Amino acid sequence: MTPVLQDNLEDHRGNCLAACVASVLDIPLEQVPNFRLDADKRDMFDTLVDWLKEEHGKNIVGLRFYRGDGPLEENTVDRIINSAFVNGRQHYVILNGLSPRRTASGEKKYHSVVARSSGWGFEVVHDPHPDGTGLEGEPYAVYWIL
Repeated sequence: MTPVLQDNLEDHRGNCLAACVASVLDIPLEQVPNFRLDADKRDMFDTLVDWLKEEHGKNIVGLRFYRGDGPLEENTVDRIINSAFVNGRQHYVILNGLSPRRTASGEKKYHSVVARSSGWGFEVVHDPHPDGTGLEGEPYAVYWIL
């Protein structure tokens, strides 16, 4: 895993997810599209899935830890994480959740960071945002690139 910083901080168009993918794949950010730019046309994770398969022969598996009204209770998250690990192997993953920053109009923003599995949980090892403040609260989802 080679840490890559995002270079687009624009509200609802930032490329933190692309920077996380570049970091996990050990490739330059310039080789990864900004999946948010297609978000108006389709879900950005659908775009990511297609790009990973077409360009790198890889797939992505995700677990979402939230309901429509916010994150699940911590013990529910722990049970989901525990069931996702096999033989305690460590993997780099992409966590998605709330950003500690807000939009110019004060709305909540979402953010992605790179983490490593640690025991039955995750340890953030790279925040692609230049201020490095990570996520606010518990992650809403975790994604493994396979």
